[in-house]
Amino acid sequence: MTAFLKMTQAGLKSFLRDRSGLFWSFFFPVFFIVIFGSVFGRAGNRDQSLRFQIGLVTTGLPIDAAWIPDVFKKVPVFTVHEGALEAEKRALIRGDRRAVVVFPPDLIDHIQIGQPAEIQVYYDPAQEQTSRTVVGIVEQVLAGIDKGLSGSPTLLQVRQMPVAPDGARELNLRGIDYLLPGILAMTIMQLGLFTAIPIINMREKGILKRLRATPLPRSTLVTSQIAQRLVIGVIQTFTIIAIGMFLYRFRVSGSWLALMGVVVLGVLTFICIGAILASIARTQESGVSLVQLVNLPMMFLSGLFIPMEFIPRYLLPVSQALPATYLADALRAIMLSAPSAHSLTTDLAVIVAWLLGSLFLAARLFRWE
Repeated sequence: MTAFLKMTQAGLKSFLRDRSGLFWSFFFPVFFIVIFGSVFGRAGNRDQSLRFQIGLVTTGLPIDAAWIPDVFKKVPVFTVHEGALEAEKRALIRGDRRAVVVFPPDLIDHIQIGQPAEIQVYYDPAQEQTSRTVVGIVEQVLAGIDKGLSGSPTLLQVRQMPVAPDGARELNLRGIDYLLPGILAMTIMQLGLFTAIPIINMREKGILKRLRATPLPRSTLVTSQIAQRLVIGVIQTFTIIAIGMFLYRFRVSGSWLALMGVVVLGVLTFICIGAILASIARTQESGVSLVQLVNLPMMFLSGLFIPMEFIPRYLLPVSQALPATYLADALRAIMLSAPSAHSLTTDLAVIVAWLLGSLFLAARLFRWE
């Protein structure tokens, strides 16, 4: 029995000394609970952080139909804007609206004679997941209004109207079209961040120290590491897009040259962030935990897979500060030729700022041994 207790005690001490083991056993599941609980655990409570901007066009409706906008204003997740059709459609194209609901001027006449009236719901097909959610809620609200008017949902017929920017191709985007640029952004992010692991490994084994003692210029070592990651990044990009094309008929509608420029910029930025992490971490185990500590928030709070509207408001400042947010936004803007959360100039400016800042810190903090 004494041997059993001592072996158990020794095993627990060994586990507690393993930082990587502690990370994956405790922090990782706790992180998932907090993130997914924040994003998806708000159903049924009164959290008002989830808000969708929608437009209502009620031009020409008589005074006795003034109650219709009030119904939408009482929906907790909607912030309602009333205006003319063209103005609201322009706001939708800019990304300031998630849907625009248009009521016909003769709505009351249709209701009085029991004839179905067509309600047009304009949405942005580039924001596939968000648009699907918003249009679904709008349809539920209209179904409720319809049932209150007629006792059965027959008078109000919803017609969904996708809206593409002027001069752009007609958008007919699917879930995979939104998802694939996010997967590419995640791949680029992880390619750069995990640069830290081989650097830490070489430092632990004394390889960096020995290389420093050779006539090999430091610039050669650094540029070779960067070149390796850039080659891998380009191959990964073409592989991901090729799979999307052959399996899901995905098409890159923007400039391939601009796309490769953003890919290279993203890889360089995250390589520099990875170099900072390599300089901070003392061991490979702590390095893995540190990389995941940076990787996981970016994966779930940067809009790679979860639309930004679903991220709690108190986490939005974190999301807006992460470079992966702007990388994913830039990739979607180029690959889909669709409206994005930020202008491409803003996306590139933020990524470049992260690149220069990370490069400066990496140069100051880098250790050979």
